[in-house]
Amino acid sequence: MIDTSTPDIGILGPGKRFDKMLVEYERNGVSLPMDRHQIIHSPIGLDIAAETPEEVEAIIVAEILAKLHKPDWQFQK
Repeated sequence: MIDTSTPDIGILGPGKRFDKMLVEYERNGVSLPMDRHQIIHSPIGLDIAAETPEEVEAIIVAEILAKLHKPDWQFQK
């Protein structure tokens, strides 16, 4: 089981990558309880077709700042 006190986890890349990760974890005997799925944001950030590492970084920092200032805030994906 994956157990963490981390309030949020962001995953870069396509959203389907997280689904594949879950399948692979299960295959290897690692589970993630359904109530912990909500802490994982995949993909992290807004989908604005960012191309450079700096653009991706700015989007992620914006999401982190939003969560810090308003913990119940979520991007609408």
